Amino acid sequence: MQTFIVKSQKKHKTIYTDSLLSERMYRHIKSGRYLTKTSLLTLTISLGCTIDEIHTVLQKAGYVLSESIAFDMVVLWLLQNTGGKKEKELLLYINDVLYELELPLLMTRDKS
Repeated sequence: MQTFIVKSQKKHKTIYTDSLLSERMYRHIKSGRYLTKTSLLTLTISLGCTIDEIHTVLQKAGYVLSESIAFDMVVLWLLQNTGGKKEKELLLYINDVLYELELPLLMTRDKS
């Protein structure tokens, strides 16, 4: 995860603000602590990672986007089929769809 953060060349505050992660959660990520699948997805999407890079990050953390879990399938389909959206727009769009389907949301905090 650190590689993608450095590669993005964004300031730390910009990264966790765009990801809609709390500053505390971002510090957990930076320190290499245990992270949830949704936090990792949110951060990798906000950094503009490709689907392959997202799979790699999830795999290293012990997660996978499963074809048998509704949440995972929705996120994967939206990542593959909503090209052209900026990272933050994509996160909000994914959350809108997840909300409509009554599935858990990606972000760890609400931001208006």
